[in-house]
Amino acid sequence: MTNQPQAAPQESRPACLVADVASLFGYFPDNSFILCGIDRDTNKMTSMISTELPADPADWPSTVAKSLDHLLHSNATHGAQTEGVVGFVCPDPSTPGYGADSRRTHQPLTEFLDEVCRERGVHLLDSLYVTRTTWWSSACTKPGCCPPEGALIQFGEPYPHRADVLADLAPATGPDAARFSDAIDRAHTVLHRKIHAEGNQVVVDDGKSLLAETVRNLVDPDTPTDIDDDLAAQLVLLLQYSDVRNNAMHFVRPEEVDAVRSLWRTLARFPVDPYEDYRATPLALYGIAAWAQGDTGIAHIVFDTAAWIEPDSPLVRMLRQLIDTEPDFEPVRAALLAHHEGCPAVL
Repeated sequence: MTNQPQAAPQESRPACLVADVASLFGYFPDNSFILCGIDRDTNKMTSMISTELPADPADWPSTVAKSLDHLLHSNATHGAQTEGVVGFVCPDPSTPGYGADSRRTHQPLTEFLDEVCRERGVHLLDSLYVTRTTWWSSACTKPGCCPPEGALIQFGEPYPHRADVLADLAPATGPDAARFSDAIDRAHTVLHRKIHAEGNQVVVDDGKSLLAETVRNLVDPDTPTDIDDDLAAQLVLLLQYSDVRNNAMHFVRPEEVDAVRSLWRTLARFPVDPYEDYRATPLALYGIAAWAQGDTGIAHIVFDTAAWIEPDSPLVRMLRQLIDTEPDFEPVRAALLAHHEGCPAVL
């Protein structure tokens, strides 16, 4: 009979670290490789870096080495000493044998990390394998602390799961994808004709008006509004203009947020190959709406995804900095609305 995962004591260091990671992210980091710098005297995290867990095992050694080097460089830049590190391997729930079996599949990551830490002269305190329900420690096998069959995760509060959030916002597939791609092709043709006939400024001004009208209709319960393919494609393209994009950020009044969050989700799923780069802006706007509704963890996930799609986006860079320094959305809401109304405001 297979032993079942047990609950670890609350004072167990690995159990505390697992809870700390979810708390710091504000979400459960599925499909991630994470390194944390640890103060060995207090067992507290001093720094953290997270990256996507590569699907190809051939990429694992370089991912481990680059992550550790980045952590060491970041700490050195800020005058901090890296006394020890803890690694976290958080597999994608779709991984075959998710759990004890996939842990064996990903075991080389722990071995690579141990090797790289030795080369860099860094003490590897532990490497934890963390699924949605269970964690395992590679350094500790004391049954009273870290049961070898795995320890149950016990969070004080529920966290959104990264994989679920990204699946909900993923580009459409199948017949919908072909339909959406055709709609964007048509919208491109119409937009180019309008640019040549009337100029970019008219396109931008009309785009802001169309977006405002769409939101107004979505908010009004007496105005049935269907976001058909052609309207969605048109809005996706118009949001690539910085003036339209900046105007879209101002739809953060409490009575608007439900409607625009649904709209941004629709638009984030609309750009399919070869137009997936267009997803960055509606994703960023969806993140703003989620943040406005108190879903800070989801906002973090979405902003990070938008940054991966468009690394040089000033909007996404600003949003990531804002949410890291000011998790409370209310000052941001006030600044956005003040800016929209023509009052001086600084984000």
